[in-house]
Amino acid sequence: MDNFKKTLKRRNIYNICMIAVLVAAAIIIYFSFVPSNHDMGMFIIGILSGLTALLVALTLKNCFVMRNNKKLQAMHIKENDERQAMILQKTGATLLPICAFGLGIAAVTAMFFNPLISLTLISVIGFMALIKAALRLYYGRKL
Repeated sequence: MDNFKKTLKRRNIYNICMIAVLVAAAIIIYFSFVPSNHDMGMFIIGILSGLTALLVALTLKNCFVMRNNKKLQAMHIKENDERQAMILQKTGATLLPICAFGLGIAAVTAMFFNPLISLTLISVIGFMALIKAALRLYYGRKL
């Protein structure tokens, strides 16, 4: 269980770094976009705020799980489940977050040049999430 606790601590450190990056991006966008293009700037800030809230919730969940050995063991069993690993492998779970993160950075960068491109990239991220959810449901029932 000590190795799993170390893994959760590493995840929390990663989540905290991501939270800092998202907050910094939101501040930069607020001061650079809101005066010129209020609607689009606030739209991007809303997306960044939602992602930040999700990361905060995951970090808090990990902190609470690390304090309770029973929940820690249950989470360890759930993460090391072979069936779940097969589902994640079939749905391409390792590549999708990397691509989504890259597209998210591209969407924020594109906001400086053309809001339409930014909205298109955000739509692509949403479509990728929809496909992942559909594949997870399909393989969850099939395997």
